[in-house]
Amino acid sequence: MIKGKDVYNILESIMPLYVAMLLGYGSIKWWKMFTPDQCIGINRFVAMFAVPTLTFIYISPINPYHMNWRFIVADILQKIVTLICLFLWNIFTKRDGFDWSITIFSLINLPNTLVVGIPLLNAMYGEFTVSLLIQILVMQSVLWYNVVLLMYEYRAAKLFISQQFVETNEGSQKVENEIESNVDVELGEIGNNGVKLSHSTSKVSNLTRVDAFSSYTNSPQNNDFEEMLDIWKKFQKSRSCTSIGGVKISPYPNLKSNSEKIIGKTKINFSGRFGTPQEIEASKGVNELVDKNSSAKVIELEEHENEEMHEEGNVDNEQQMLPSHDMMTKLILVRVWRKMLKNPNLYAAVLAIVWAFIASRLDIKMPSIIHDSITIISHTGLGMSMFSLGIFMALQPKIIACGKTSVTMSTVLRFLVGPLLFAATSASLGIRGVVFKVGIIQAALPQGIVPFVFAKEYNLHAEIFNAAVSLGLALAFPITILYYVILGA
Repeated sequence: MIKGKDVYNILESIMPLYVAMLLGYGSIKWWKMFTPDQCIGINRFVAMFAVPTLTFIYISPINPYHMNWRFIVADILQKIVTLICLFLWNIFTKRDGFDWSITIFSLINLPNTLVVGIPLLNAMYGEFTVSLLIQILVMQSVLWYNVVLLMYEYRAAKLFISQQFVETNEGSQKVENEIESNVDVELGEIGNNGVKLSHSTSKVSNLTRVDAFSSYTNSPQNNDFEEMLDIWKKFQKSRSCTSIGGVKISPYPNLKSNSEKIIGKTKINFSGRFGTPQEIEASKGVNELVDKNSSAKVIELEEHENEEMHEEGNVDNEQQMLPSHDMMTKLILVRVWRKMLKNPNLYAAVLAIVWAFIASRLDIKMPSIIHDSITIISHTGLGMSMFSLGIFMALQPKIIACGKTSVTMSTVLRFLVGPLLFAATSASLGIRGVVFKVGIIQAALPQGIVPFVFAKEYNLHAEIFNAAVSLGLALAFPITILYYVILGA
């Protein structure tokens, strides 16, 4: 039976975190103390300085030569089993299977180990739990966050590429219909002095952009993709064209193209995106030969040519317009690599591991001037992280923005499926005792904030992670007490 002193010790460790979060929430929701720009500055400080230095201070003292490798392998197996199950499920899911796979993997496997887990489990089972959780933290920072980032980038690349190229016959027809509906060329009066052409044009929307993914496609981060795609397009731009109204249109919307169609001696230039009429020249000698019948014949001939070119171009579109699998892989890897280079928490984790290996091998200590310089910033890590979470909750239109089904799903995945999976992988490796209990409770910690940041950035189920983070923090104390009782303290 759990004792009152045990409950007080747990509450003593977690209550300061709730106080900092409540202050962050109240400073925005009730007291209006910070402007949106100031909130961005606070969050920026937490992401760039507070959390990385806190990560470094926690990881650097460990001894990598005396780590609990079975505990680490159990954590890795939990993630691998999840990925295998999601892969099999994705095979039989026709719609949005991969999107949900990313969300479910993050909900099950990525708890808030650093900010909530370490102080909470330290109060429950003692200081030795810190080294165990740091091992989980290292794997999260160096490996699993980057695996999730790779999945998000793969999804984003597919969306971006599909918006840049006409992938199917249906897509080609959609482009043709859109352009034909916006550009109406009518043959007007034919006078003795020249051919009078009247044009009714409207601004052609950029069909390569999809509003549903605007948070990704409109971000400056697309420059990496666009730069590499431009290089690829230069090698492909002359291979195929789509004919619309007798005018050859380049299949690459983001490349400026000048297309011409000459009817007799009448030359119509199309330039810019999808071709906007810019210049019409007619010679007087042709005006005397053109009449209504010949105009009708020309139009009929052009329509016949359009059908033939459209049929021939369908095969070319599928084969030539989409980049190869190798090209897409290169785009994704370049994107992930560049994002990794901009992640200060990754630098902190790697540097801390390198120092831990050196210090443990040579039995040396970090110079006080360096250690204290990092520590003075890291002391702000826990408080500012929870304060920032409170600000985040206050800035949301609704704390629970998704439906009841999504809330239930995220809660079950976070607090039930995750711990059960870790219990299964730990038991299969023969892990028993306190280490087994620590592993299960760390798997039942509230949802981490990093997966929410990814979901918000890539516009994928951000409302679900919003609810998971907010509700998870509220349920952290009763859930951990429940597991503490079930596992026999």
